[in-house]
Amino acid sequence: MSNSSANDSLATSVVSGTGWLYASSYGGKVINLIATAVLARLLTQEDFGVAGYALVFIGFLEVLEGFGVGQALVFMREKDESRNMAFWIAVIFGFLLGIATYFAAPLAGVLFNDPRAVPVTQALALIFPITALRTVHRAILQRRMQFSLIALPEFSKAGVKAFAAIAFALFSLGAWSLIIAQLAASLVETLMYWKIHKWRPSLKIKFDRSVFKTLTSYGGGIAGLNVLGVLVNNIDNILIGRYMGAIALGTYMMGFRVPSLLIRQFVTTISQVIFPVFVHMNERKDSLADGWLKAIRYILIFTVPASLGLAAVAEPFVLAIFGQKWAGAIPVVAAISLFTLAFSTSFNIGDVYKAMGRIGLIVKINLFQAAILIPSMWYVTLKYQDIAFIAWTHVVVKVLMSILQLVIVGRVLSISLSQIARAMGTPLAAGILMCGCVLLCNEFTREWAEHWRLLAGIATGTVVYGTLAWFLLRQDIKDAIEVVRQGKRQKKRTEEIDAMPIPPQ
Repeated sequence: MSNSSANDSLATSVVSGTGWLYASSYGGKVINLIATAVLARLLTQEDFGVAGYALVFIGFLEVLEGFGVGQALVFMREKDESRNMAFWIAVIFGFLLGIATYFAAPLAGVLFNDPRAVPVTQALALIFPITALRTVHRAILQRRMQFSLIALPEFSKAGVKAFAAIAFALFSLGAWSLIIAQLAASLVETLMYWKIHKWRPSLKIKFDRSVFKTLTSYGGGIAGLNVLGVLVNNIDNILIGRYMGAIALGTYMMGFRVPSLLIRQFVTTISQVIFPVFVHMNERKDSLADGWLKAIRYILIFTVPASLGLAAVAEPFVLAIFGQKWAGAIPVVAAISLFTLAFSTSFNIGDVYKAMGRIGLIVKINLFQAAILIPSMWYVTLKYQDIAFIAWTHVVVKVLMSILQLVIVGRVLSISLSQIARAMGTPLAAGILMCGCVLLCNEFTREWAEHWRLLAGIATGTVVYGTLAWFLLRQDIKDAIEVVRQGKRQKKRTEEIDAMPIPPQ
């Protein structure tokens, strides 16, 4: 495959695949955002904080889900025996993890200095055996880049979670409404994967030492890496929950939730698409480098206006959507919106290293980040006891780490910093100009009702960035549209081939 065709293949797979996943995921996030707005008025900050105890504690163990065999399957060539072995590894590990979580739940009460953390954590332990049952089905679809089939379970999960949470909140179940909704959504998601993909595990397990070693060594490395990542991503929640209590944690998590729903999910969705594509492209380092540059530019065209725009309208957004009682979340929304921008510039670098099999490099980078972030968070939490300071500490560390990661990936892929700057520069410049205009709009509309201020800010940002994109990013947008069309044509050809009868042997 030529370098040009490889890059076109990457772009087609990334944009069309992301389109399918994000259509479901973003549709799901819109549902979740609406549900969050409703729940913000039905539940208290303390309710969100108590549920947050369990979600944070479970988060450390959730990354061990299936012992990483799902991503190992994406990395490996497809064989039925490897899928069957991966399924039983995931299921056994999932059940053991669920049991271990149930009995370890009292540690959550000690960690957060709140006994209410124990029962919600024990209940949420059920999520591990449930999600283990869909690990292989999802990996098969991801490996084959059949993202249109992944879309339905993802969307169904979001819808069930939102409906269940609101329904149980109306019955005054408080924090338990969030826990029950999480379990119900995971169960529906698993059932949908089994409905969509007809592969079924065999009770006759043919043990292959080489397959087992590949699954557990690669999968175990990914799982261990994810534990380190979740520590870095949740140290703020742990410290706030322990030293500042459920109300502060609930307020902080609400402020973190909005940028995560709108922006961070987009980046993680792209990661699901890019990883299998990068695995296929790994044979040519130059192709991988050019493909990554194109991918990061497409990512920033979306994340820059979304991140900077949300940061600029944080105040009217929180007050209009969630209400006055959540005013404490305003500085968190503003800060974490900028955090997600820095996050979007470097998150998918890890997929490059995974595709190259360089897990050790990711571990070293994450260890370095943890060595900076954890002491910084600890100091700020104990000294200031202010969730806004904690959020801004996250931003500063993430910006510094993103710069470092861009330098490192440049060396690994033989990309100059000027090439990276050219790929990122135009979307960033357009976004900064847009942000300035939205902030001016906020000042001129300060006496307006909050919902009108929010609409005015969104309209201003849309017009300004849209105009700048038309003059500065028009060709990139046209390329993206053409890639989507190519993806649809490619999908149609694939469906036609799949529909052809198999000749007799």
